[in-house]
Amino acid sequence: MTHSAIPFDAISTGMLVRATDDGHMLALDFLSTLTGNDRKKASQTLARINTRPETAALLTLRHPPTGRKHARKMISFSNAVQLLLLLPKRTVCMDVRRQVAGILSDHYCAPPTNKQRLSLDRIGQCMELMERCGPLSEDEAARFRRAIAEHMAET
Repeated sequence: MTHSAIPFDAISTGMLVRATDDGHMLALDFLSTLTGNDRKKASQTLARINTRPETAALLTLRHPPTGRKHARKMISFSNAVQLLLLLPKRTVCMDVRRQVAGILSDHYCAPPTNKQRLSLDRIGQCMELMERCGPLSEDEAARFRRAIAEHMAET
């Protein structure tokens, strides 16, 4: 399981969320971003998430190949979008939700390269996330239209 990092500098300078090549993020890193870089509060939030069936189902447990004894809780892009919308206002304010939604959509919904193409499902998820967290800007709407047009041209 190799890791890359998604920068969340808009939330807090130097904030990174570790992510795997298959699109999963470390849940503690992601929640730390949502709660303002306070890992203690993030771990408490993660514990609460684990006690509620509707949010616990959004997490995936992964055992690292070597070195660590304990499994890590991971969250996929689509599940992170759902969690972002399910958390109470006292945990994550609307402004932080909008910023996180923008960063996630920029990272996971970036214009496709020759090696990767977005599926229409992923585009739909990104659009839904952005619309729920705030109206789409003209630039964001244009980016989605381009991605859809490119996808349709391929098929």
